[in-house]
Amino acid sequence: MAPRLRISKAEAVILGKTLHMVDNVSETLVELRALNVNSEPLCPSHQDLKTMLEDGKARLEYGYFSNSRAARRALAGSMLVSRMPATEQARVFRKQLFVEEFEAGEAAKEVSRSQASVCAYMPKLVERVEARLTEQIRQGRNADELAKLFALRAPCRTSLMKWLRDWQETRDPMCLVKRSRFNSQNAKRVSARAEAIMQETFKLYLHPNRVNVPYVTMQVSRAIRELNKSLALNEDLPEPEISESTGSCPN
Repeated sequence: MAPRLRISKAEAVILGKTLHMVDNVSETLVELRALNVNSEPLCPSHQDLKTMLEDGKARLEYGYFSNSRAARRALAGSMLVSRMPATEQARVFRKQLFVEEFEAGEAAKEVSRSQASVCAYMPKLVERVEARLTEQIRQGRNADELAKLFALRAPCRTSLMKWLRDWQETRDPMCLVKRSRFNSQNAKRVSARAEAIMQETFKLYLHPNRVNVPYVTMQVSRAIRELNKSLALNEDLPEPEISESTGSCPN
């Protein structure tokens, strides 16, 4: 009888250095989906995945997500990031690499979270992140935008720790999306997912001198309703539709 792994959607699988969530488990196959941009799902059999684990080509992280709902929320966030402009996708991917490589270094006791330790470890961390970026470029994934990331400065400890805390709390790529310039009242009312939809829509309907706020609001609310259909299937709370005041164009 073919083996069947005891694996749930709360687990994560590390293939190479790429983090994959368990999207589905059948009697014969395990469907894995990488939590980064432009990734195709992988569907190894239970036997193939077992062999990869035994050969050290894959690593299973039990309980990486708090539960299956959190895993699906992370997948929904990944899908939203994939709809964003290529430049933003690349920046989110870079932040995720910094977080993943720091977690790996921390697990190997190469670094702690103290100021001195992070500063001393940063050159090695940057080297590892750039190696993974280079590998992605070789595979032809968003190569032009990823190549531009090498010119960016390494994050300071404060930024890195914020990315790390946000990531470990949610495992959702949307937590790494930079907040746009809303006023303080609206910023508290707009979720990261809704904001991602708004930013995408703004770029589609910008006029040279102004933005048609009512029309953009309508289009954003339509996109949020489509998102809510997916959230409802996963028993997640829906995103509220936006108002014209919330949907005003950022400065």
